Amino acid sequence: MRQRDGLTRCSSASPLTAAVLRGLLETQTTERVNLVNAPFTQAPPVQTEETPFWRSPELLTSAKEIGRNLLIACIALYLVLGVLRPMLRSFASAPPSAQLTSPPDLPALDGPAQAAATYEANLQAAKQIARQDPKLVANVVRGWVTNDG
Repeated sequence: MRQRDGLTRCSSASPLTAAVLRGLLETQTTERVNLVNAPFTQAPPVQTEETPFWRSPELLTSAKEIGRNLLIACIALYLVLGVLRPMLRSFASAPPSAQLTSPPDLPALDGPAQAAATYEANLQAAKQIARQDPKLVANVVRGWVTNDG
C-alpha cells in the first residue's frame, strides 16, 4: 500500500477491505475467488555457522588424494634411489680383476728340469691367487666339476 510519504509498504489488508474486495470480485465474475489476507513478511535470515576452510569436505578429499599420490611417489623414489641405482652401479662397475703375478724369470733350463721349475712356479702362483681371491678359485673349480660332471 502506498503511504502518504510516498513510500510503499507491504501489510495485510484490514478485514473490511478484504470483504469489499471479495464482494467485488465475486459479483463481476461467475467464478468463485478466494482472497487470502496474509501479511508480506520476510523470514529472518537463517544464521549458518561457517565451517573453517580446513574442515571442508572438498579440502579433506583433496588432501587424502594428494597424500596418497605423495606416498606412491616416495615409495617409487626409494625404489629407484635405494634399490635400482646401487644395483645398476654394481653392474656397471668392472669386476675386480685378479691380478695375477707372473712367475719369476727362471734361468733357462732344458728338458725335465725346466718342466719341474715351471710346475713349481705355477703352483706358487696358484697358491698366491687362492690366498688373494678364494672366490675366483672356487668358481674355477666349480667350472671344472660342471664340465667334467
